[in-house]
Amino acid sequence: MLRSTAAAVAVAAALFLLPASCAARAAGTGQDSGKKGLRDAGEGFKELGRKVGKAGREAGQETARAARTLWYKGKKVSRPLLEEVQGRTRAFWARVIEGKDRALEQLRRENQELKKKLAGEETPP
Repeated sequence: MLRSTAAAVAVAAALFLLPASCAARAAGTGQDSGKKGLRDAGEGFKELGRKVGKAGREAGQETARAARTLWYKGKKVSRPLLEEVQGRTRAFWARVIEGKDRALEQLRRENQELKKKLAGEETPP
């Protein structure tokens, strides 16, 4: 939990300091320095996005580990049973995704047929 809190504090500090640094960069003289300041501000936001994403990923992984541990202890199940449930869950979602992929392919074929039919109707005999 300490990791997540530390990550949240780091992100909040970066968000607090970013506008000041962007304004300082954009305050240069001339047109080129203005463009450079905007480019630097964009890079700053890009870097901030990376840090936020990394902190979010770490927090999510930590939460998942804690939830898995609690579930495992609460249910008092064996490791093989836990792995079986996880395997079945993965298989279920794989089947769902596979079905959606088949549906997409069918819709693409149907769309092509309709386009051909429409193109055939538009050409005069």
